[in-house]
Amino acid sequence: MFRRFLVILAVLLVSLTGLGGVLPLSAQNAAPAMFQQLPGEWSCWGDGSSNPCHNTLYAFSTTAPDDAWAVGDGGTIIHWDGVSWTRLDSPTARPLSSVDALSPTDVWVVGGNGTIMHWNGIIWAIAPRITTIDLYAVDMYSPTDGWVVGNGGAIGRWNGSVWTPIAGPTTNDLWSVSVVSPGDAWAVGDDGAILRWDGSTWTLVPSPSFRNLYAVSMVSATDGWIVGESGTLLRWNGAVWTAVDRATFRDLRDVSISAGNTGWAVGEAGTAIYWNGWSWRTVNSATGSDLWGVAADDAGGGWAGGDRGILLQADGAGWIAYEVPPAGDLRGLSMLSATDGWMVGSAGSTLHWDGTSWTAQAAPSVHLYDVAMLATDDVWAVGDGGHILHWAGESWRDVTSPVTSDLRAVEMLSATSGWAVGYGDRILRWNGASWTAMANPAGFVTLFDLSGVSTSDVWAVGFQGAILRWNGVKWVGVESPTTEHLFRIDMLAADDGWAAGDNGTILHWDGDAWIVVDSPTTRRLYSLSMRSATEGWASGDAGVMLVWDGVYWQEAPKPTLSTIYRMQMAADTDGWAVGEYHTILRYAEIIPPTPTPTATATDTPLPTATPTVTSTPTVTETLPPTSTDTPMPTATAMATATATATATPAVSKAYLPLVLK
Repeated sequence: MFRRFLVILAVLLVSLTGLGGVLPLSAQNAAPAMFQQLPGEWSCWGDGSSNPCHNTLYAFSTTAPDDAWAVGDGGTIIHWDGVSWTRLDSPTARPLSSVDALSPTDVWVVGGNGTIMHWNGIIWAIAPRITTIDLYAVDMYSPTDGWVVGNGGAIGRWNGSVWTPIAGPTTNDLWSVSVVSPGDAWAVGDDGAILRWDGSTWTLVPSPSFRNLYAVSMVSATDGWIVGESGTLLRWNGAVWTAVDRATFRDLRDVSISAGNTGWAVGEAGTAIYWNGWSWRTVNSATGSDLWGVAADDAGGGWAGGDRGILLQADGAGWIAYEVPPAGDLRGLSMLSATDGWMVGSAGSTLHWDGTSWTAQAAPSVHLYDVAMLATDDVWAVGDGGHILHWAGESWRDVTSPVTSDLRAVEMLSATSGWAVGYGDRILRWNGASWTAMANPAGFVTLFDLSGVSTSDVWAVGFQGAILRWNGVKWVGVESPTTEHLFRIDMLAADDGWAAGDNGTILHWDGDAWIVVDSPTTRRLYSLSMRSATEGWASGDAGVMLVWDGVYWQEAPKPTLSTIYRMQMAADTDGWAVGEYHTILRYAEIIPPTPTPTATATDTPLPTATPTVTSTPTVTETLPPTSTDTPMPTATAMATATATATATPAVSKAYLPLVLK
């Protein structure tokens, strides 16, 4: 409580005094009123890792063995305290591409849409944007001097009070910046661009490479390194940059040389090379994932990370996998109640929800795509090779299937009535005793999903807009207004249903016909969950989240870039979603901020604190929905829940002013 009081008191004091030059978030980046009124928000369900969304990590910075930082997609910020990595609540969901820590209480981060943020040991503050284009790197020389660079040759400088845009000599994307002194700094970018700051002007200097250059690390005014495309290695000797024999032909994305003149460079497919002060040598990184960021220490150790949140630690001899995102996806989800549900996915993954935790259960090792619950002891799942599994309360068992083709969806209407569809020209029916196959009236057309209103009114959708309806006697084709693949259908009533699929396609059934509805995205939609005629959700590629208010579909804030395959809303503020890399999302109520007394001039000033860095409350930025809110160019950013997991609390969305140190 005292910590929360300090956070809000700091915010109120700054609001009254007008210090810091930082606008209220609501003024900087106000979202549509609808999103401020949502009763809940989506967040990644903790899996014991510091990065439960499995967002890609792009950059690292260390100040001491017990103080390291990493940032990445989805606004991810994690901190190392010498014992463990901890996720910090972030004031943005935008991709964060670079971090530089001067001390545990002075940390800068930059990212998408010109985002610049500062940590003062207590709260994160978002600085007024000097640009709306993406910023890719930040390097601070001191608390009163630092630089940012980014897309299109953007450059900005910090003078201790404000960030100011600075003219540069190129429109090439600039990926990295390294400061030697207030009068000496370097930046690198596409097409071999090398820029130098001489204290008054940025100029292009001769480059021995035409390849894209992704990172620069200066040891001194007479020694520095640049890495880039196809293993490019360049070294500065105080007079010129020269090419050095490559230790790899893979792209190198980051380099970090310590004051002790040792360091690391990392890149695609897990490439890691070590500089021992005399030469570069390749080292096994313990991963094949792309590595985007690295921070070296004087002992030959350090941290590195990259795709899916892979997190590696160097111990001076090699790399150890500290956190590894699980392989495989979660594809199916069915909630019987708030305390009883199932998730299924790759390699027989089956997890059961008891109201507190998700617990893995043993199942045959087949890829499962869907699950349907009739009762606690009556659950069905379908998957590859025509496999049909049944849970009777104690274990999963294979049930005889009449097909060997993959099954993508199952819909159970009662203990004696159920359906399954998938690849091929057959539709499967359950009669209470066995599964039988009947002809698909659409022919050899893949069907991806099912939804039933009653035992005599069931719908199926699939390939190239196929729509079928069971009328109690037979399956018949229904006219479709689209040729886009339809992956999900959810029927509320005989005259009210929805379907979604490729290119953001959304269809509505009004009892007479299916009609195309305006969609705010062109991303593929895999998931759909309708609560009522005025409330529903859809999701899909890159974690896109859409919400229906009875009039429009609009994009809503998303916590992950993982593709979401299934979602189910059990109540207005109770929902689950599953997706790539065992990503689990929870929709929960937004807890309003605790009212505090208005600060006055006689209030006790904030103490100077050395904070314990944990997942602390922050004032959260609500982003304007946009389908172009993407990670850094060329980054592959997608995002498991382990057997038992704990919740990541929802962050209170209070639109209050923030302060810069």
